[in-house]
Amino acid sequence: MNLRELNYILIPRAQESWERLERSRQFRFVWPLVDLLRAVTLEGQVVAVAMLVAAAAGVDVRGSSLYLVFCALFSLLFVALVMRPSTHLRPTDAAVRVCGVARVVAGGVAVIELEVENLSTRPLDGLRVVGPFLPWDARWVGPLPGLSTLAPGEGRRVFARVELLLRGDRTLGRFEVARAGALGLVLGRSVRSEAARVLVLPRSHVEPVDALGERAEVLEGVRGRSSTSASGFELLGARPYRTGDRPKDIVMRAWARHGELIVRERGERDAEQRAVVLDLRGRGWRAEVEVAVALTAGVLSAWSQGAGRLRLVLLGQHTMSLDVSDIPALGRAMDALAALTASPAADRGHDARLDLRTLSSAARRVVVVALHDAPLAGPDAAAALGSRLEVAWLVARDSERVAETPRARVVDASRLARALGVPT
Repeated sequence: MNLRELNYILIPRAQESWERLERSRQFRFVWPLVDLLRAVTLEGQVVAVAMLVAAAAGVDVRGSSLYLVFCALFSLLFVALVMRPSTHLRPTDAAVRVCGVARVVAGGVAVIELEVENLSTRPLDGLRVVGPFLPWDARWVGPLPGLSTLAPGEGRRVFARVELLLRGDRTLGRFEVARAGALGLVLGRSVRSEAARVLVLPRSHVEPVDALGERAEVLEGVRGRSSTSASGFELLGARPYRTGDRPKDIVMRAWARHGELIVRERGERDAEQRAVVLDLRGRGWRAEVEVAVALTAGVLSAWSQGAGRLRLVLLGQHTMSLDVSDIPALGRAMDALAALTASPAADRGHDARLDLRTLSSAARRVVVVALHDAPLAGPDAAAALGSRLEVAWLVARDSERVAETPRARVVDASRLARALGVPT
């Protein structure tokens, strides 16, 4: 059990839920108190804690003078709250915009670029960036940026860094810019940006791919390729020139010898086609789903470095087939893996072999990654693919309950999730 996640069980996780809560009547009723608590900065919180300690230690006013310390600290905090309206910002005073968010791998640090602009005719000082309320699997890396002063009409860019542990198209929330006043103890009302979104890509686990010996074989095939081939084509012979042929394919010696244009005829190389199939149509916990996606990402990363065609087949809530032929296509495949979720009840009413015959029929070598109770787990994959099946990785939380065969290997999801840093 993840105690940190359990602590967030009553907190909305989606941005739409947050906006619905902010529009509710109950939230508007308690907003003045919430706004007052949010206004106290870290320095103000230190003063408040010291004030409470002095109050507890100075209860006996006859034997101690610590009550004077309590009165002094209380006065500082009270005056800061009374003077807070003078630091309020209006939408016509300043603006904050999210300029760019880098794509990041789960467990990495995303850098969020913010632009703060002074829209007023007077300088603004003591500006601080306030980040959104983060989900349980995220944390700020380093302090949030601040600006000592901002001239009229000036815009400046600052950066916030956040670490995210789970993959997906994540909506963090809105950033705010507020002015600090009264010794930096409180913040005035702020201006807000649009919601910041971060695309968190899946982790990539490549050890099972190395066990296949595939990486060395692919790289050796690339180095030993014939020099007569180029850009996926090979030389088939020569023929007379036809309209539309490329001038660079004209054979000059044959032209001089026969007195007519002769061109080289090229045909598409019979490249090996491979497919990676990910079947999430099962009841997998978060660790199992994350491990299955990490294994798929590892196979794609390793196989995309070699020659031949590569296809990714996703079987889940929606069936999807992607051609991974170049680096941009590999990026789109990783984006699709980032947003993938398990779907226990999806597509269980039809034969799973039909999907493979339709989506990966041209592939000569296929790797299947499936949850232990997905339709392609067990003999279905072998029956559908026959000799084309390279290996089937079956991801299970309790690996002892799943039978392992020479062409179906069981992955212990709990152990591998801890090694990858996936929260369980």
